[in-house]
Amino acid sequence: MEVYYVVSVLIGFLFYLAEGKKDKELQCAVCRALVDEVNYGISLVDPKKTVQVGSFRVDGKGDQNTYKKPYARSEIHLTELFESICEKFNQYALTKNSKGGKSVVPTASRDGKGIALKDVTISSDATKQMKYSCETLVEEYEEDMIKVLGKPDTSLDIAEKQICRDISEMCTEEDLEVPMPANEASAYIQESDEADDDDDDDDKDDKDNEEQKGKEDEISNETKDSTMKEEL
Repeated sequence: MEVYYVVSVLIGFLFYLAEGKKDKELQCAVCRALVDEVNYGISLVDPKKTVQVGSFRVDGKGDQNTYKKPYARSEIHLTELFESICEKFNQYALTKNSKGGKSVVPTASRDGKGIALKDVTISSDATKQMKYSCETLVEEYEEDMIKVLGKPDTSLDIAEKQICRDISEMCTEEDLEVPMPANEASAYIQESDEADDDDDDDDKDDKDNEEQKGKEDEISNETKDSTMKEEL
């Protein structure tokens, strides 16, 4: 009886460790997707757009200590992005990455083109899991994330490492080396774009051929006219 009890506890503990690892994998994937979504939101802003910041209090000379700075990556802009960023996960699904680990993938493309999806889990429970992980990250680390993303020279790779590895500790360096499944799903879009480019090249070649043929016909007609005049 005691042996049975010990084995049961051991199995339960191993199951707990396995589930904990899966949850950590999901949290890492959600963190990376969150950073990517914020980074994309930043890229949509007109670089010329500015916001007035500083102290609006009037000093003894009647002046305000304010100045303009780019709206993109400003605290106001990033705060607005984080207010609704977790809603993005309504269009995400659970999947596995190239190493077989738990991950997430968008179910809709950003440019409206088709997207290839396979081996995904789309359900209300999956959506709740992803949104909960996102909301937890934002609630606990929003200020830290704003500091990182507010720097103009912060690339996506740097943001991932600082936010998902260093600040939240949701990912390891090894985790970040595995491409997100979104890249694999985007392969369909990339292939479509290449096909469109090929079609454009073919159209261009056809047009060039038609123009070349027209010039040859024109030269041929001029040659015929010249020959007829010489015969006359």
